[in-house]
Amino acid sequence: SFGALVDMLQDSSPSAQRNLMAEDSSDDVERTSLTAGKIPDVASAGPFKRPGVLISAVGTHVAAVALLAMMWHTLKKALSPEAPLLTWRTFPLHPFLMTLAFGFLSPVAAAAWRSYEHLLGFTHRQVKVFHGVLMGVAALTGLLGVIDMWLVHEDGAAAQAATRASPGPRRRLRPASLHGV
Repeated sequence: SFGALVDMLQDSSPSAQRNLMAEDSSDDVERTSLTAGKIPDVASAGPFKRPGVLISAVGTHVAAVALLAMMWHTLKKALSPEAPLLTWRTFPLHPFLMTLAFGFLSPVAAAAWRSYEHLLGFTHRQVKVFHGVLMGVAALTGLLGVIDMWLVHEDGAAAQAATRASPGPRRRLRPASLHGV
């Protein structure tokens, strides 16, 4: 009956969940779960009982840090050897902020969502909050990267207009329109 089903859903004990799984299976379709009917104990799983999660989480963190360090080194060496890299309204800041946002913060947030509860013993709520904060900071950092590039282009356009180096809007549109032909 519906009342019994509601009672079983409210009872979150492993035996009630197993009973619900057993009653849910029908004769015409054989259902097997990956855990073979056993409810895994997530809290006591530990890092070494789930090697795939551990390897992917560590790999994600290492790759994110390596990407950020490689981007910093490349930008510093190629684009800004003498000037500070983290200067507002400069070109090197844009790729650094975008890499920080979408090459570091977002992958770490995704790895945190998947692994911190199982590997580090965080509660589900702590993981959700940490994941949300990292994703929010990633989005804000990406937005700052877009704003920085917008300002760089704005400054460049103003400098071109001031020196009359700009070919003007009609000359810029002709090659673009010819490309479409």
